[in-house]
Amino acid sequence: INTNGYRINEDLILKRILINTGSLFNQDEVDRTYYLLNDLQLFRQTGISFANDSTDGNLNCFINLFPAKKQEIIIEPQLITSDQNNAVEQNNQRNYGLANTLAYRNKNLLGRAESFELRYRISLEGQLRNNDSLPFLNNIEHNVTGTLGFPRLTLLNPTKNWFTPRNVSSALEANFIYESNIDFNRRVLALGYKESFFTKNLLHNFSVSFVEVSFNKTDAKRNFLALVNPADSIFIANLFTTNLISSTRVTWFYTDKRLSKNGSFFSSKISLESAGIGLNAFMQTTNQPLPADGVYKIDNVNFEQFIKFDGDVRYTHVLNDRNTLAYRFHLGVGKAYGNSEIMPFVRRYFIGGANSLRGWRPRTLGPGSFTNTVSGLRADRSGEMIIEAQAEYRFSIIKNLLEGAVFGDAGNIWYTKPLEGREGVDFKTRTFLNEMAVSSGFGIRFDFSFFVLRFDFGLPIRNPELLDNDRWLFDEYRTGEKKLFNSVILNLGLGYPF
Repeated sequence: INTNGYRINEDLILKRILINTGSLFNQDEVDRTYYLLNDLQLFRQTGISFANDSTDGNLNCFINLFPAKKQEIIIEPQLITSDQNNAVEQNNQRNYGLANTLAYRNKNLLGRAESFELRYRISLEGQLRNNDSLPFLNNIEHNVTGTLGFPRLTLLNPTKNWFTPRNVSSALEANFIYESNIDFNRRVLALGYKESFFTKNLLHNFSVSFVEVSFNKTDAKRNFLALVNPADSIFIANLFTTNLISSTRVTWFYTDKRLSKNGSFFSSKISLESAGIGLNAFMQTTNQPLPADGVYKIDNVNFEQFIKFDGDVRYTHVLNDRNTLAYRFHLGVGKAYGNSEIMPFVRRYFIGGANSLRGWRPRTLGPGSFTNTVSGLRADRSGEMIIEAQAEYRFSIIKNLLEGAVFGDAGNIWYTKPLEGREGVDFKTRTFLNEMAVSSGFGIRFDFSFFVLRFDFGLPIRNPELLDNDRWLFDEYRTGEKKLFNSVILNLGLGYPF
């Protein structure tokens, strides 16, 4: 074994070599040794060769490992754009800005393939606001993340008794976010530990976040509360309640892309998250007094209790080298219980935008058939449940450079229970299909090989906020009551929407 002078724990290497002295040659053991050594992500090249031993006729095995760079510093300047709306006003203009990421990465911190990464990202973004004298660039975000990774499993180690895990890893992560924009300051401190692995055939990836703890604090600025619809108390409570989320999440991801011979592939991602159940059980078993508001607290901070399921299924069907069909279905639902009345703002669903219903700006649709009657002010456009279905036909205009697309999107968000004074926000099995919004349009995509620049023009064609008989908008466009050109939404994105 030749590591070319690279300092690494010898046992770590030996445990990944399945070629045993005195055993018969086995190509599967050679292949698995390749995989296990490459899983360490320490070597830019791994060589395994055999030569006849002239003395006894056996094979001698030579393993040559060529190390990659141990440390690196990454600088990533970016131009950014988003169509995220302001927190209050229905301003459909785009936001533009600058961002830069500075990262330090060490692939072998302690000599046993432990990886360490410290990443800092700063973004400065412009938010336009009607009749306001604020400067254009007025949204700033600082994001600091530290990750310590290990090439092994601890809590999930017993899975080796059932199958052969591949690309195993575990990680400790800490993250701090500070955001200041027109309407509020937001601080998030998060800590977590997770483990993940692939199955032997690399088709399935399982990830378990055993603990994710985040402290979220948001403070209103200027005259924000005076601008919000007074009736929108749920929205305000979600956005400006300091809370603690302690959760566990299990995620399964599957794709058969590596088996595809013509580029067609299927993928799915399913996750289940549970928050607060352990803290609530501790409070009750230790007979902690219940505060007057009926909500347990830790150091005077509410902790959230909920369960959330999310599933995303996609299929890309390559017809030939110039034509492709792509489909996506997304279903998610969260339910608050116990110590929480409603889902926390950071775990709620929103709909619309470049990767969703492209005929609507983000957070301007739903929930259900609810209609905001207060002009210019934000209604609570969030939900605890989402259904989305999307399809598009992609065709080449100039091969390997310019691509066109025709697409259709349908979906909406809902609450899981009725809300007083907000008719139509809750999900009902007998009415949800009639509350689906529909948009359609076309897109132009520029393929620069290392990224795709996308311009999608979306048109709403069914609006669930209108009366039942008026929801399809074809007549309005045909008669000119609704201007077709003025109704088109431009969505700018990087990469495909799904």
